Amino acid sequence: MLLFALLWSPGLAVALGSGGLDSRERLAVLGLSFWLLAVGPVLLGSIRWSLLAWTPFVLLLPPYVYLCLSFGSTPGDALVAAAMHTAPAQSLAVLGGFGGWLWGWAALAVAYPLAAWQIDARWRWSGRRRKRWLALLLGAASLSLLLKQAAPQQLSLPAFFERDTVDQVFPLNLASSVRRVMEQARRAPRTTSLNGRPRPGSAADPLHVVLVVGETVRPDHLGIYGYARDTTPGLGAIRDELMLFRDVASTAHWTDAAVPGIVGRAIDARRRGGLVRTLREAGYHTGWLSNQEISDLVRDADVADFSDGSYELLLRLDTALLPPFDALLRQGGPRQFIALHMTGSHFPYERQYDAQSRRFTPTLTDAGVSGHPGPGFKAETINSYDNTLVALDRFLMRVITRLKADPEPALMVFTSDHGENLFDDDRQRFMHALADPSKADTTVPLFFWANDAYRRRWPDAWASLATHTKAPVSHTDVMPTLLDLARVDADGITPQESLLSPDWRPRPRRLQQIDGPGWDYDKIR
Repeated sequence: MLLFALLWSPGLAVALGSGGLDSRERLAVLGLSFWLLAVGPVLLGSIRWSLLAWTPFVLLLPPYVYLCLSFGSTPGDALVAAAMHTAPAQSLAVLGGFGGWLWGWAALAVAYPLAAWQIDARWRWSGRRRKRWLALLLGAASLSLLLKQAAPQQLSLPAFFERDTVDQVFPLNLASSVRRVMEQARRAPRTTSLNGRPRPGSAADPLHVVLVVGETVRPDHLGIYGYARDTTPGLGAIRDELMLFRDVASTAHWTDAAVPGIVGRAIDARRRGGLVRTLREAGYHTGWLSNQEISDLVRDADVADFSDGSYELLLRLDTALLPPFDALLRQGGPRQFIALHMTGSHFPYERQYDAQSRRFTPTLTDAGVSGHPGPGFKAETINSYDNTLVALDRFLMRVITRLKADPEPALMVFTSDHGENLFDDDRQRFMHALADPSKADTTVPLFFWANDAYRRRWPDAWASLATHTKAPVSHTDVMPTLLDLARVDADGITPQESLLSPDWRPRPRRLQQIDGPGWDYDKIR
């Protein structure tokens, strides 16, 4: 029992020591950790051999638990990458700083396998008993996944066997981190350097910049933008802390073209500079955590994660981005840029929210509609869509809560890639990426939030944002503004392009078109 308790200690450290988890997430971490320990005796038939099989991982327990308690989060990709890329001599120097604790670590490494070997070898399970327990364990996992997917808006269950929890449970999370770090190291850059550089005297300034890119979010359906429904109760409670821009255009009405308009800058017909590479060149540790497919513009990030399988693309909620975000925020250093790319409010809407966000009914599920709803189900469609915005509000408030607790200056920027058609007029359009754009699928929200440390450190920068909140802006203004807020200069980007500049002026807002010069946003309906 003592040995099993030792192996369960990482789960206890995460569940009890992390301030970023709610009660359901803590229960899920404890449950999956226990499930992993229970599987060993069932598969091997011997308690002795199942415990001995954990011996290599026991060597990682002391530093793992120490890091969990020190950072208040599980060791994430940033720490794993640092460990993998640090020279052996430097690693030994770090270990030497722990002094006498190394003797305890060495003693544990010797004592654990000896203690496991002392367990009576006759404590074995028969084949029939193993089959029963294996059926029970697999049945529990299957039932958990089935209930989560069969009734996601009706049941609020812990995500025992989903990506959110796997990224918190030892040693599965370490294996996932190693895989992601190795994959990111193999990705070739796809952007051209803009020679990003910190402004004089700012290279040592701590700052955390977080960009959240929503999916298919319309500002006129957000409570903070005046929508009659309260779809943003959390953000509404801190409305005075937000800097809302009222007239914002995307650069395209489909994701693959819209996201480059936010974090990229065309140099010529074949070359494009990227926000991630520019900030990394200027000394920022960069991370791109996405619930969508990989994008060429983010191959330069130090840490990256994407939904690259059919299971993740179809079933993973955006909350799966929060554990790696929390780890990166606490472990990536004093100067960081982190992007969170959501699936947000993309159709089918019923997959994008859970029971806690089911606020408006009847939904498409209630109406028995699983495919394209048609204008006859407009009310149910809007109810389901608005529920995804309640989920968005909860997601953003969790990000803001983490940044509020950050002692360093921190800034969050939110926008959406594009909007959505919801049977708005006589054209009866639905969704986006249709033959030509509409105002509904190209008008997007854009707002900024900063913690107290940021506002104290750079009050003039925050005040400058307010000067253009009612002006007609575009996604093309986001990258220059973010670089300005991060105090970074880059080739080909002038200070006048930033929304902080008193010399900023509106420019024509063109929407991307495959052939031709592009639509004029201000002339479409």
